[in-house]
Amino acid sequence: AIVSSAGDLFEWAKYSAYGVPFGMPAGDCDSDGDCDSTDATTMSTWLGSDPSPAYDARLDLNLDGEIDAADQTLQSDFTGIELGRGALSDLGNHKGYAGYEFEWERGRQWNVRHRELDSTLGRWLQRDPFGYIDGTSFSQSYRSSPTQRVDPSGTDSNSISSGKNPDVGSNGLSVLRRELQAQWNSNYGEYIWRQNCCRDAFNRGTSGGSGGGWVCCTGTPVPCWEWEQWGGGPANPMIDACIRNHELAHAADLAPDACGPGTRDGDRVDWENQNTDAQARIEIERETDEIACLDGFNRTGSPTAQEQSEIRSRKALLRLDINMKRLGQLNAPRSL
Repeated sequence: AIVSSAGDLFEWAKYSAYGVPFGMPAGDCDSDGDCDSTDATTMSTWLGSDPSPAYDARLDLNLDGEIDAADQTLQSDFTGIELGRGALSDLGNHKGYAGYEFEWERGRQWNVRHRELDSTLGRWLQRDPFGYIDGTSFSQSYRSSPTQRVDPSGTDSNSISSGKNPDVGSNGLSVLRRELQAQWNSNYGEYIWRQNCCRDAFNRGTSGGSGGGWVCCTGTPVPCWEWEQWGGGPANPMIDACIRNHELAHAADLAPDACGPGTRDGDRVDWENQNTDAQARIEIERETDEIACLDGFNRTGSPTAQEQSEIRSRKALLRLDINMKRLGQLNAPRSL
């Protein structure tokens, strides 16, 4: 909603699941997208009723908790303004759905830092610049669950139920940026540094899971996921992509002092809710998402017979770990 400096309502908007705006000017008492004679009649009828009907916030234009002649006077200032479906603002406001930037000139599209979202189609208009980080489709938004996931940067959605997002938090933000720079901005020296640290952790036996995990490297939490390197089996780029998604999502789970004083290169990283039911539930969610990712590759990635067998084995391992956690085995392998 947009209000004046005096606290009077100017306009407000609601949105479809994927962000199609429906703008409403102040005085739009029936929420049909315009302020017209019907709305004026509604206001007059309400004011002339005795006793007064139940409070309706749409008639309280000065937002003072009362509906009176002052609201009727304000309504006259907005008569004739039309917004409705696909229109965000009559005042030139560009900020709306999820904090995204509305692109007036291009219809129902939103600029989301790294990409543009077409809210009518419910799809991204550009490929994901970070590859398969958010599933097997480069243009799918919110993994087709817009009421259950958020994506503040246009690169990686995350479940609302977890209460966190990889793009927020002092540790998660810096770690995710460092990793994405290493992997997708061709910072080869940084990438090799991470590879070596992950390999050292595996050789020391501190890596944790058979597919990936987080370790400390020069005081920085670093995600590792190479399937072959970490003892999971032969190199399989499809499994690597899904494990990568899984591990990067854990950027939101890092403890504030995950790699603080006293940690050595290759030490396993602690989660914020280490060995708790809350962390077990988050890990179940991550592993369930990885299974969905693997299923997507099975359908669209044309895996060979050998790769299909490896994917089945990986899924079986994940399901076993999920079942163990659901049975309360919090000490089950923490990061597969």
